[in-house]
Amino acid sequence: PDCGLVSEMTFLRAWPRNPASGAEVAVRLAGGGEQAFVHPATGEQYRAGVVNRPRFATALSFSENGWTGGTVPTTAAVGFAPSDIALRDQLLAYFWKDARVEIDGGEYNALARLLTGKIADGSYVDGAFSFTVADLSASYNRKLLPAPFAGTGGLEGYSGATGRTKRRSWGPV
Repeated sequence: PDCGLVSEMTFLRAWPRNPASGAEVAVRLAGGGEQAFVHPATGEQYRAGVVNRPRFATALSFSENGWTGGTVPTTAAVGFAPSDIALRDQLLAYFWKDARVEIDGGEYNALARLLTGKIADGSYVDGAFSFTVADLSASYNRKLLPAPFAGTGGLEGYSGATGRTKRRSWGPV
């Protein structure tokens, strides 16, 4: 019966790899709400079991000198508890690290894209999967030039730059 309550839903699409072939496999998971788990825009069937709405967080890094240039990508943890043992075994067999992921959420007929990114980490404990998802900027979270400034002048920076990470710059600097 219609109680007049609005329910929020989460639809997660991911493409982990099948280790046997290396091919991406489409996995569709959903949770929340009272609607059937058929995506209203695509008509695709999703497997029920997403146990929480993702709570996204991100951060910028500051020091006493201002913004350091460091960021933490937008991330969230998504839990999935399958009731089907065969589905559990199937999902456990996939390679999840760096799998593409899309998350839609909101009211059933008014879904919005919440995240386009990758699976940063995944685990299975006590009957539930836990996926850490991150936006695509997570791919940039690595040093381009691994050596720090020597602080000897010129391209190695002034003495105050000793040990700082070399940044790559384009255009007028």
